[in-house]
Amino acid sequence: MPSLVAAFDTKCGKSVPAASMTMLRSTQFLGKYTPLQAKSWPGAKRVLAKYAQSKASGAGSGNDIGALINSMPAETMRPFVDAMVQQEAAKAIPAKECGNIGRAITLLAPLPAENIGGLASFLFSMTNVKNPAICRNGKS
Repeated sequence: MPSLVAAFDTKCGKSVPAASMTMLRSTQFLGKYTPLQAKSWPGAKRVLAKYAQSKASGAGSGNDIGALINSMPAETMRPFVDAMVQQEAAKAIPAKECGNIGRAITLLAPLPAENIGGLASFLFSMTNVKNPAICRNGKS
C-alpha cells in the first residue's frame, strides 16, 4: 500500500483535495501497512517469480527469470520491486480517475489493513476478473 499511495501521490497529489493527501501521507494511515510489508513480502516474491515465468518469452527464459528472482536475497530485491510498483502504478493511473481513486482510498482508509487484500480478492471474484492487468496493455 505505501508504494501505491506514493504512486497516487505522484500522479494525482495536486488534483485531489489537500485534506485527502494529508490523510494518505499520514503515519496513522500508512503506519498500519508497514508491519504487514515484511510479513507479506515472501508471498509477493513468489507471485512475482510466477508472473515473470508466465510472461517471459522464449524457451526457458521464464524459468530463468523466476529462478533469478527466487535466488536474490529478499532484502536486496524488495526496494527494487517497491520502486518498480510505484513507477508502473503511477504510469497506469489515468489522470481523469484521480478523483475516483482518491475517493476509493479515503473510503478504504478506516478498514484494517488486513482486510484490503481480502476485499480486493472478493471484488475480483465477484466481477469475474481472472487475470487483472498488472501493467497497461500487459506491457511494462
